Amino acid sequence: MKIFLSTDFSEDRLRFTAQIGADGVSGQPKPGSGDDGFYSVETLRNHKDLVESYGLKWAAVRMAPLEWTYRSMLGLGGGNRQIENYKKTLRNTS
Repeated sequence: MKIFLSTDFSEDRLRFTAQIGADGVSGQPKPGSGDDGFYSVETLRNHKDLVESYGLKWAAVRMAPLEWTYRSMLGLGGGNRQIENYKKTLRNTS
């Protein structure tokens, strides 16, 4: 069973998720200090390590924060840059 955590990767939430027998979680990590429109390898690795420290797997990364994607979704100026940044996030998950 996988649990969607939204943006709440708190210790209490992860502990509870493991206690109820879930084997994985999905959600949107909070951006790290160096993340500028995309998730860095460091941010993704830190969240993965945190989740795994509770015996869980990080099953899916939810879409990036709205402020990183709204221009591309609405066809506004700067949308192509947001698409390129999203591609960086995808590459950084590998």
